[in-house]
Amino acid sequence: MKPAIFVLFLGGCAQGGAAMLVVDAGSGTGGSGAAGGAGGSVQRQASELYASGSRIKMRAGRTADGAAQFLGWRDTQRNENCSFRVFAGQLRCVPDFLFITPNGYYADAACSVPAAPASATACQQPGYVGTTDTCGMATHIYITGAVSAAYLKAGTSCVAAAPTMAVAAGAEVDPASFAAVTESVE
Repeated sequence: MKPAIFVLFLGGCAQGGAAMLVVDAGSGTGGSGAAGGAGGSVQRQASELYASGSRIKMRAGRTADGAAQFLGWRDTQRNENCSFRVFAGQLRCVPDFLFITPNGYYADAACSVPAAPASATACQQPGYVGTTDTCGMATHIYITGAVSAAYLKAGTSCVAAAPTMAVAAGAEVDPASFAAVTESVE
C-alpha cells in the first residue's frame, strides 16, 4: 500500500497563482505534479482547508511582498488564540495552557493547591493551567491563579522547590465554553 502524499504548492502557475494542495491517496497510478493525473489525486485550494467561521477565525501572517502563512486560530467570542485538541472527550478549540502534572508542583506549603511550573522572568504567563490524562488529552482547564513559590510532595512532607515558581490553578473553566470542533475525513 502506497502512503498518502501531501504537497502544498505556493506559486504563480497553479490556478492563477492561488495555493494548490495535491493529495495523492495512493490508489491507481499517476498523481504527481500540480495537474494531479490519475491515481486518486484530489486538488483543493488551500483556502478550502483553512477557512474562518463565524466564531473561530484563521490567523495568517503576511509579508509586504505577498507571502502568507497559516499561524493558527482565534476564538473571537473568548478573544484568545486557540488550537484544536481533545478536551473532556470532545475536540474543541482550546487556548494554550501550562500543564499540571500529577503529583507535581503545588502553590502552597500544604501541597493542596495544584500548580504548574512557571518562569519568574516570563513577561506574560499563559491565562490557563490544566491537567491531562496519561495520553496527553486535556481533562481539566483552570484560569491561571497567582504566581508563587513552588512546592513538591516528598513522601508525606511538602517541601519548597526553589528556585522554581508555580502558577496556581484558579477557577475551573467549563469545557462547553470552548468551541466544539467536528472532524471530517475528506
